[in-house]
Amino acid sequence: MPDINDVQAAMRLWHEAHTAVMDFYEANNILEPGKFEEWLALRAVEDKVRQQADALIEQARSQPA
Repeated sequence: MPDINDVQAAMRLWHEAHTAVMDFYEANNILEPGKFEEWLALRAVEDKVRQQADALIEQARSQPA
């Protein structure tokens, strides 16, 4: 079962993915079709990583103390 170290690692990955989304957004005009598609792809990765972190947190929280 996951422990706090696993949860913290998952949260760091989510933070890195979110940072990549925001860095891209700040450095590019996402209204341009090509840039918008790249931004959407980064957001999809961020969403997946966030969902994985959420699932890991739920697993860790469901463990007996």
